[in-house]
Amino acid sequence: KKMDYRVFLMLLTELEGYSPTMRSNRPDPKNFTKIDTERIASKLGVYKEDVKTSIKKLINEGIIEKGNTTNMKNGYRFTF
Repeated sequence: KKMDYRVFLMLLTELEGYSPTMRSNRPDPKNFTKIDTERIASKLGVYKEDVKTSIKKLINEGIIEKGNTTNMKNGYRFTF
């Protein structure tokens, strides 16, 4: 849907991908990033619940992944 696509495009500016062979100097070597759904909703001019619904759809489709590391709980990253 259009809303899911808009959230996806916004997440392109927020998240990074992950590859097991990737080397990174980031605090989280698996590239999980926190998502501020309220800020994204505000920027897109939509409800926070709509952003959360779109994120759940993107997870179900395998486009993004939710996970935890020792440094972060409930982070997200792209799976491609």
